[in-house]
Amino acid sequence: IHNSPNNADGVDWADKLLLKMYGAVLRAGVLDDGNTGSERDEQETEGLPPRQRILVALAILPAGAMQGMDTFATGVAIPRMMGSLSVTITEVSWVLTSFLVASAMFTPLFAWLSRKIGCKRLFIGVVFGFMCCSILISQSSSLTEIVVFRFCQGVFAAGLNPLTT
Repeated sequence: IHNSPNNADGVDWADKLLLKMYGAVLRAGVLDDGNTGSERDEQETEGLPPRQRILVALAILPAGAMQGMDTFATGVAIPRMMGSLSVTITEVSWVLTSFLVASAMFTPLFAWLSRKIGCKRLFIGVVFGFMCCSILISQSSSLTEIVVFRFCQGVFAAGLNPLTT
């Protein structure tokens, strides 16, 4: 595959595209390129005294637990949703799929936003949005509403991942 007549350097177009995308992501600051000795990293780890680090960890822990419990509760509620909404397993699987797709799509956005507006403000907004979407889901009466609100909840859940690590 790599030794086609059009590729004298031995790299196909897909590899070149992936390398360009990876470079763009690194330049945007979404991923860490493995350089651990930067001044910014040192400032972040030395910025908080041990007591405040514990308080931050205690503030973040419930958000991660909230997301875990939501995923668990949704998985348990799938058979009940099938019965009460009269839908098939294929249709109700969109409840989980929409959440996962939104979470995967928007994680890089929240990593970038945390650098732009700050982790603290973004974390508060993400938790508030996640809770609001949970309330909307609990009040839903059709599969379409649940899927749409689970997608919105997945958008906010995407922000919990980079902010709680």
